[in-house]
Amino acid sequence: TDCPHSLVSKNVIQESNQRCIIIHKSNDITIDDNVAFYTRGHCFVTETGAERRNTFSNNLGAKTVELGVTLGQSDSTFDVNDPRQNLASTFWVRSAENYWIGNVAAGAQKVGWWFEMVDSSSPQLP
Repeated sequence: TDCPHSLVSKNVIQESNQRCIIIHKSNDITIDDNVAFYTRGHCFVTETGAERRNTFSNNLGAKTVELGVTLGQSDSTFDVNDPRQNLASTFWVRSAENYWIGNVAAGAQKVGWWFEMVDSSSPQLP
């Protein structure tokens, strides 16, 4: 979905129990000047890999920690033998076709930036 005039800006997200700002199958959104502190699970996210031309600029994520519950997603525990699981990241990027300018990940429990590219032409796209 194209959303060329949508803006998520100047928000403070503190002690969220599940994630922060999620862009899901949406395009042309600006996510600017937001702060997230002590949050659980992935924080600033392009979720499916189908997101395009979104701009994430000047956002700060600090103290991102594990989700702590099992949801069957990469930021929760469901297969303790899979090293990719339970890796809550401050910035979880699934599409390279977005803009990332001046963002900061500080003090994440596991991962500050996680680039997990997916094939958006695949019929199995989550």
